[in-house]
Amino acid sequence: MSNLLALPFKKTSVIPVAQTARKYIQDNLPDSNPDAFKWDLKEWEALRKRTLSDVIHVDLIQHFLECVAFRAWVMSQLTSV
Repeated sequence: MSNLLALPFKKTSVIPVAQTARKYIQDNLPDSNPDAFKWDLKEWEALRKRTLSDVIHVDLIQHFLECVAFRAWVMSQLTSV
C-alpha cells in the first residue's frame, strides 16, 4: 500500500486564444490593427495546443516555459501599444 495520494491532473479545454485576443485588440486598442499581431496570435495558439496534450512527460516542461514566456511577451506588447 502506497502512502502517496493519486490526484488527477487538472483538465483544461481548448479555447480560441487567437480569436479572443484579436477581438480584444480590435475593441480596446483602436490605434492598433489586429492583423499586425497575426503571427503572434497564431504562434501563441500553437504553443498552447502543444502544451495541452493528454500525455504528461518531463519533455513538456520546455513547452510550458515557452508558452508562459511567449504569453508574457505578447501581454507586454499589448499594454505598450
